[in-house]
Amino acid sequence: MSDSLKGAPRPASESAAEAVARYCREHGIPLPRRREYLPRWHPNIQAYLRNKWEHNAPGVWACYCATCEKRFYARHPAGYCSPACTDAARHERERERRMRAKAGRTCAHCGAPLSTVARADSRYCSPACRQAAYRGRQVSGCPQLTSRNAP
Repeated sequence: MSDSLKGAPRPASESAAEAVARYCREHGIPLPRRREYLPRWHPNIQAYLRNKWEHNAPGVWACYCATCEKRFYARHPAGYCSPACTDAARHERERERRMRAKAGRTCAHCGAPLSTVARADSRYCSPACRQAAYRGRQVSGCPQLTSRNAP
């Protein structure tokens, strides 16, 4: 290290990282890159964790993905091997929740059960029931239309 970093005290307002950055700028040295952390599903990390697990190192878990049932290694008990599997499980839970919400609905006109593939806001089992319900709501006392030529 240079004397400017070793011997001279740095100002109280300057952190150690700022001192290193200042030294690098003054001497034309590229700044060191920040360490980039790889996610646990990266192949290099999986190989590293598998090696640690095989040598019985503490703090490494062998887990099975709840979606794809693939074996993977983690630093803590985990349920999914990757974000893709996590998203797939979340979408499946949402789909099941929507299906449960649709179950048990009946037609507002005839009382027949509605299909689970029908829209969430559907009220009738068929267009015929929807039309019959519309006609039933019409006021029966309205005069009927007649032709223009009628007396």
